[in-house]
Amino acid sequence: MLALSGPTGLTAENDEQDSVDFQVLVDALPYLDTEYNDADRQTALRLIDQECKEMSKLDMSRCELPCPSGTSRAGDKVQWRKAIKNAKAQNEHLVTRQINLELMEEYAAESYLRRNRELEQLCTEAERELRRTKEQVMEIHARRKMAQLDAGRQLRELEGSWVAMVTNNYRMELANNQMAATNAQMAKRLRLDSSALEQLS
Repeated sequence: MLALSGPTGLTAENDEQDSVDFQVLVDALPYLDTEYNDADRQTALRLIDQECKEMSKLDMSRCELPCPSGTSRAGDKVQWRKAIKNAKAQNEHLVTRQINLELMEEYAAESYLRRNRELEQLCTEAERELRRTKEQVMEIHARRKMAQLDAGRQLRELEGSWVAMVTNNYRMELANNQMAATNAQMAKRLRLDSSALEQLS
């Protein structure tokens, strides 16, 4: 088992902050949204500046072993105790790093090879899943196209039927109007003929 120490500077607070950052929902449509004000623009520029800001350099001051600079004897003893304690801690770090290097020289190569094989297997499975998903998408597109073509054909048939019925209704309305006009003329003639007969009698 490797005695690797975790990266410095990572705390639970940083992990929580990272999880919060990953949960940010981006709902912007940059090619469609045009109603931006100066505050939104400044916020975007500030985020860009934060993203482009250089990382802080590695602080190596904790690895230094400065000599005590006290003037009095009591002060010298306290400073020397701190210096000795710091030296012991740095020595333990160096011993741990040395152990890690020795373990890596013995086991890291095979571990990396095994990890590479696992990654290649995962990549192959992902590519297979991708091809299968693409085939399913193409099938869905084909079914959707056929459904839309069938629906279009039915719509054209229904539209033709509707046009035919509307035309027939229009013709029937014209015939009814013509028949009504003919009936009115005949009724008018009959009224005239009846009045003429009454005068003759």
